[in-house]
Parts: sequence; structure tokens; C-alpha cells
Amino acid sequence: MMRLPLPTILAALVVVAAGSVLVTTYFKSAAPYVLDLSGLKLNETKVVELDYIPYQIRIASNKSNAVYEISIYIDGMFMLIPSEINVVLYNEFRAFVNNGTVINIKPIDVKSTHVKIVATYVYDWPQL
Repeated sequence: MMRLPLPTILAALVVVAAGSVLVTTYFKSAAPYVLDLSGLKLNETKVVELDYIPYQIRIASNKSNAVYEISIYIDGMFMLIPSEINVVLYNEFRAFVNNGTVINIKPIDVKSTHVKIVATYVYDWPQL
């Protein structure tokens, strides 16, 4: 059996690594990422930055009639599932949501797994 010297093996690994760059998108788990907005006052903003793209983002609040503006920034293309019209989004998603809303994310082509989520408490629905 022939043995290769360690410097030869390391040099081969460096050549292989230099020739390819791979970005892998990680999902943290099947459970949703819970964005707790309970402490926000009207017109206050909460910013969360994650090192992974969550499969789902669930909005949680102690205010049942609160409406939040949610912006999700991802470096690349992604879809929201289920989507009636299958719109592909580039870099940003923005919507008005309320307590209990679940946002499902399907990355398509991303350059980074870094995600920034910005939530602003914008107004209250009138209670009937």
C-alpha cells in the first residue's frame, strides 16, 4: 500500500476547495421561529437578525387587535408558501399582519443565510 505525504494531501484539498464555492441554506427546524412582539408600543420597531433562514415565522403578541408591518430581508430569491399566485420575491418581503399569522418561507436561490426581520406596531383594529 502506498502512502501519500501529508503536504500532498493538503495541497489537493486546497485546490479542490478553491475551485468551488457552495452556499448551503439551513432550516433551523420544522418548528416556526416565534417573533414575540408583545412589548411593542404603537410606532415602535423590533429588529431581529438571524444566521439562518427560518422555514416559518410566527407572529406572537399579547394584543389581539394589533396590526404589524413585517419586513423580511434575504439576500436572494424566495417564495411564500402557500401562495395563490406563486410570486417570487427578490431580497425583501413586506406585509401587514396580526397576532397569530404564520409566514412560510421557501428559499429558491440565496447568496447568504443571513435574515433580517423588522416589525413595526402600526395600528389597532377597532374592536367590535
